[in-house]
Amino acid sequence: EMTEWLEGYLNRSTISILMVTHDRYFLDRVCNEIIEIDNQQIYEYKGNYSYYLEKRSERVAATNAEVERAGNLMRKELDWMRRQPQARATKAKYRIDAFYELEEKAKRKREEDNVKL
Repeated sequence: EMTEWLEGYLNRSTISILMVTHDRYFLDRVCNEIIEIDNQQIYEYKGNYSYYLEKRSERVAATNAEVERAGNLMRKELDWMRRQPQARATKAKYRIDAFYELEEKAKRKREEDNVKL
């Protein structure tokens, strides 16, 4: 009964609140915007908790795919770097610089599928 009253109150009000709860159904019925802070990044989701879970899952999958692609490309570029390219050639210098940028991207950790609070 108290939960229903709180749901009604929050749905009628226009205030912003920081909420901690384990009740997913409550979040689904009350929230219309969710802000996630993850790995020093802020992600904003306009919708309820179910929408947030769906979009977060898509974002994590896309990030993981990007990191995996970068790792695969880095392995190929590492083989090329081990053959000691000549740094004088313009194309080789560009490729060496690109390798170091790719190395940083590939080192990013994959995001987990769960939220840690």
